[in-house]
Amino acid sequence: MARSYGFRGGLVPGVDLYALMCRPVVERWGAGWLARGSASARFLKGVWDGDEVGLQEAGSRVELWGVEGLSAFLVAGLPGAPPEVSVDAYPPAPLPAVPPKASPQAFEAASRLGSVATVVGDVLPLYPDLGNQALMANFSLGPWLHVGSEVQHLGLVEAGAEVSVRGRVARWWEQKGHRFVELDLVVVGTGERPLALVRHTAIYEPASR
Repeated sequence: MARSYGFRGGLVPGVDLYALMCRPVVERWGAGWLARGSASARFLKGVWDGDEVGLQEAGSRVELWGVEGLSAFLVAGLPGAPPEVSVDAYPPAPLPAVPPKASPQAFEAASRLGSVATVVGDVLPLYPDLGNQALMANFSLGPWLHVGSEVQHLGLVEAGAEVSVRGRVARWWEQKGHRFVELDLVVVGTGERPLALVRHTAIYEPASR
């Protein structure tokens, strides 16, 4: 399947690359970044299972280099305080019994995304992974690619905690034959406490080759 879309093998998920790039940021800024920091990540080229990769740091920018050059980068920030967020702006909703096929019509019809609940495992890839789960739980997808995440942390969360993700489809568009979708999400913890804001971007329908 991957080769039919021009790739040479199985792609490493973007959430795994995100976690790798976050580690030097956490080493530098510690729990303060996990509580109120931000991250803007872009995935530029495929990284395949078994590839060797390396990280390069330049200030707040972390680059991930693979066998085909620059594959992904993350720009981190550490504001003095996180923004105020009202969870009421993201009301929960049930998941669809039968997720519709991802399309502009389905995105237009989805005024609210169905809420997805999970238990936290590894904290570092948590928020992009929840973006993936929200997309997959609300829409029926063929082969697709996670291409970017904008994350604003709002509070600490520990492994083993139960969280949920809510949101909406922010926009969708077509570029160079690829069809993109962007989700506007909030991650909520116990007591309706907001934990993170996430802008999750995916190619839901890659251009065929």
